[in-house]
Amino acid sequence: MATGLSLHIGVEMLNNNHYSGEFPILQGCVEDAKTMFEIAKKKGFKSLTLSPLLNTKVIAEDVKRIILNASTKLKDGDTFFLTFSGHGAQIPSNVEPDNFNETWCFFDRMLIDNELGSLWRGFAKGVRIVVVSDSCHSGTMFEVNLLVASHKKQSTIKSLKSSVASATYFKNQPIYDSILNNNPPINLSSLKLGILFIAACQDNQETQDGLNNGVFTSSIKQLWNGGKFQGSYNDFYEDLLIKFTVPQRKPPQVPKLTNEGQIKFADSAAFTI
Repeated sequence: MATGLSLHIGVEMLNNNHYSGEFPILQGCVEDAKTMFEIAKKKGFKSLTLSPLLNTKVIAEDVKRIILNASTKLKDGDTFFLTFSGHGAQIPSNVEPDNFNETWCFFDRMLIDNELGSLWRGFAKGVRIVVVSDSCHSGTMFEVNLLVASHKKQSTIKSLKSSVASATYFKNQPIYDSILNNNPPINLSSLKLGILFIAACQDNQETQDGLNNGVFTSSIKQLWNGGKFQGSYNDFYEDLLIKFTVPQRKPPQVPKLTNEGQIKFADSAAFTI
């Protein structure tokens, strides 16, 4: 029988000693992590932590150790399910085509997309990795009709301003340059596994927080409908697109689905081991 392991992360606050400038404290990320934790639990995934990993508990090296631990336990046919809700950011890059590296903002520092790439290389051949990112600039980190009243009143963007992200990078440049030097970009298409990434928006777009769930996770929760959804990842993504691509949506927000690696499984049943 195949095994499914999962990790669910929600970060609403950041360490002022590391991050520079002003940034909003988010309100829906803890509930987002709990929502995805419950979806995974009901589908038979075993969480790598007793409960979702939240706020001050979200330390970059700890998260990397947890993911590394998962990579030692999973084999061909198994699935790793990772979700993140929080601020996204971009920092300068000399090697990326758009001159930026995308990041997730953890409590202690930003986790750079290259770090995840390095971790994916540690998973066994044939493993399936599913990543759901409810953050801004998340396309390669791989006003919507369905919004509840709390979202209509709440317009906090889940992104660090470019000035804040840059200031944070330069304040801690030796740390981030060392990370980038130790984690060069990898060709995901060469990996003999599958990585399916569902992002709240494209790299150049933003997504909103909410009082209960963030807008994107709220959409996932409603489409999932307590497990009544029976389609594939592709079907799920197409339904997400319908909900987000409405004429009055300004600025535009288009969720993104990519399937990297040599195993393509977007046509398999969504969130299923």
